[in-house]
Amino acid sequence: MKLTDLTEQIDIEFEAIQLTVDELASLRDDVSAREPTVRELAAAGLFLANFYNGIENVLKRICRFHEVEILAGSDWHVALAQAFGDPPRVGLPPLLDAQLADALAPFRQFRHVVHHGYGFRLRWCDMLVGVEGTGDIFARFKAAVERHLHETHSESEGPA
Repeated sequence: MKLTDLTEQIDIEFEAIQLTVDELASLRDDVSAREPTVRELAAAGLFLANFYNGIENVLKRICRFHEVEILAGSDWHVALAQAFGDPPRVGLPPLLDAQLADALAPFRQFRHVVHHGYGFRLRWCDMLVGVEGTGDIFARFKAAVERHLHETHSESEGPA
């Protein structure tokens, strides 16, 4: 895979993640003076799960670009995030500092709840912190990935 292909794929993911963050902010504003309906709870839950799925999609694409195998098994979601920690897995960049990894962990856990539970059992008070945090968390993640892409591009050009 070429770096330009990776960058293009990541840009598409970033666009989808940003739309998800925007929808969560809009939903939060819509229910600011009332309790959300069951449909709104289900939508918020799905958007929160989509947010984390988008983060994982970016990490998986970077693994493929660097030809680093994505670990299999029941805890592959955790292993994927840890592979980009500090220190990162051999061949991968350190994209998730301890604070960002800690901020993303509840989204990974919540993603599991959404995919294996029922929307009508979700509680707004359990989701609100996540809803309000997606914008900042995404900005930090995006900046780390863009730094890596810039550094990779600079390395591929070599010395002038």
